[in-house]
Amino acid sequence: QIVTKLAKGAEETRRESQRIAEAEVKKNMDVLNKAKANFIFSDLTVSDKTTKLMWTRDANIAGKAIEWGATFEFVKQLNEKKHAGYNDWRLPTKKQLLTLVDFAKINGRKKELNKFFSEIGFENVAKDYDWYLSSTDDIENHIWALHMTFGIMQSFGKFNAGNVWPVRSVKKDDASK
Repeated sequence: QIVTKLAKGAEETRRESQRIAEAEVKKNMDVLNKAKANFIFSDLTVSDKTTKLMWTRDANIAGKAIEWGATFEFVKQLNEKKHAGYNDWRLPTKKQLLTLVDFAKINGRKKELNKFFSEIGFENVAKDYDWYLSSTDDIENHIWALHMTFGIMQSFGKFNAGNVWPVRSVKKDDASK
């Protein structure tokens, strides 16, 4: 009788744990679906409906970390190729990178922003070397960079390498492209 009661108790505990886990999965899916709704995804770009910024869908389009000074030549080549039909890509400002952090925090993510943005549909969000460079260089020999795992913006030496995630402002005539 005691063994039967223990078995029933264990089964009830297992069911309750399963119910909690399923509720957590549903909650996470709801958050991801809500987050996805804030963006318009295409093959090569992702447009943020709130900020009116368009990001390359490939969050590591250079395929490697590059030194800040070389990022401008990389973006220039991207523009010459008219990536996704546009020739006005640029390195994001500190403020523009922070819109990603703010969006993640609103959706309950303070860490692992790389995982969050991958889950909602961006591609190649850096996992290992996860600093994203900005164009903001208001400190001598430093720029601002976003650490995607921890969601922090930090001063970063200009001679260090980081990832390039180009951005552009969405324009009214973009819908015709």
